[in-house]
Amino acid sequence: MKKLLLIAILASLSACTTPNSKPNREWISVNCNGFASWDKCNEKAKAYCPNGFEIGSKEESLIEQKRIMQFSCKP
Repeated sequence: MKKLLLIAILASLSACTTPNSKPNREWISVNCNGFASWDKCNEKAKAYCPNGFEIGSKEESLIEQKRIMQFSCKP
C-alpha cells in the first residue's frame, strides 16, 4: 500500500507538458531551475521578446527542482 501511494505521489510530481500550438514557429527554451518560479522563466522570455511571447510548453519536475519553458516571440 505504501509503495502504491509513493508511486502515485511521484507520478503527480513528474513533468507536465503541453504541446506546441503552432509547430512552424521558432521555439526557444529557457530554464529556471532551483527554487525559482515560473515568473523567472517569464522574465527571461520578456527580455528576449520585447513584443511579447506565446508559451508553447512547460515542463516541471518538483523532485529535481527543474522548470523548462518553451516560447515563441510574437511578431
